[in-house]
Amino acid sequence: MSYPPFTLDQEPYWQIVPTFSSPISTCNIDFNITKQLYDFKDTVEWLEDIEDDGCLGAVTKDKNILSKLPDVEKHLRDKCLSYVIDTMKYPCDIQFTSSWFTRTYEGGRCERHSHTNSWLSGIVYFGAYDNDSAPLVFYNPNHITINVEPFDYNYFNSLSWELRPRTNMMVLFPSSLQHQVLIHKTDIKRYSLAFNIMPKGSVGHDDSNFEY
Repeated sequence: MSYPPFTLDQEPYWQIVPTFSSPISTCNIDFNITKQLYDFKDTVEWLEDIEDDGCLGAVTKDKNILSKLPDVEKHLRDKCLSYVIDTMKYPCDIQFTSSWFTRTYEGGRCERHSHTNSWLSGIVYFGAYDNDSAPLVFYNPNHITINVEPFDYNYFNSLSWELRPRTNMMVLFPSSLQHQVLIHKTDIKRYSLAFNIMPKGSVGHDDSNFEY
């Protein structure tokens, strides 16, 4: 069977299935929640330059911030649980295993890393940000052996993906996904709440069942 020659005005229509993706999900949270976080940041103990010399930032000594803010914890838990059940279709409960504030000064950054001993990780932006606020960058977890430079980047061909912080925005992503904060180029301090999530209760089946 022979086919007519292909021409540019006969572009094929591709149906693409994004199998085995690493979804980076965002949503908005209530303003009164971000206000509670913003007010609470001035009541906690901070550790300056905890990651490495010159990072020009700080994290809280307390790594269970949400346990001190039950209303905030419930709001975020409800949002995350809805994502786990309604979007990801996982029939399980969740629990926050750690939560802490970060603060980045002008010229500061956070090196590329992922979160171990965790299933999902999240970030809540509760401060003020502008166009020079440091973006959050995620990196493609797939092993790339042939790197062809695309002329137009999209979800399917990018080696990294950038998110700009925005007040009242929450980001949720697989804990194994490597990410970093680029150079912060404004004198407006960059605040965020970071947290880790694990399943809660019995998950899996047969010889792979485990009680979290």
